[in-house]
Amino acid sequence: MYGPEARIEYVSNTAVTVNGERYEYQPEKEGKGEVMNKIEFCASVAHEVNRRWCIANGDFSQTSWEDAEQWQRDSAMAGAMNALAGTTPEQSHAGWSATRLADGWRFGPVKDAVAKTHPCLVPYDELPPYQKAKDTLFIGAVGLAASVWWAQGH
Repeated sequence: MYGPEARIEYVSNTAVTVNGERYEYQPEKEGKGEVMNKIEFCASVAHEVNRRWCIANGDFSQTSWEDAEQWQRDSAMAGAMNALAGTTPEQSHAGWSATRLADGWRFGPVKDAVAKTHPCLVPYDELPPYQKAKDTLFIGAVGLAASVWWAQGH
């Protein structure tokens, strides 16, 4: 039904259309159905890939998917939806930044969820190379996870 030939289009940071049918990420909604379960699977895989990339680069601030705060899961779900819709790393970062800023976050030298500061709240071109790579890895991991999902017959 939603295999590799599916037409996925970006609508917003929390919505996509799949073959013309609109899907919105609503974390409070139970029984999300197959499309949202696939997006959550893709988000969890991409989150773990990013966590391991961060560890390899000396950043131990990322928790596992199971231990992630809901805002982190929501962010990964929105990022996965956008990745499935074909966003570039630059677009992904811009969407992530816009969402953080709208939620009251601001630039700060240290990531701090309580103070709502993050060192990556800068234009994409100003990110350090390993952070740019993280955006690229996230998008690639979403694509890989989606392929696994389809290969498993979902």
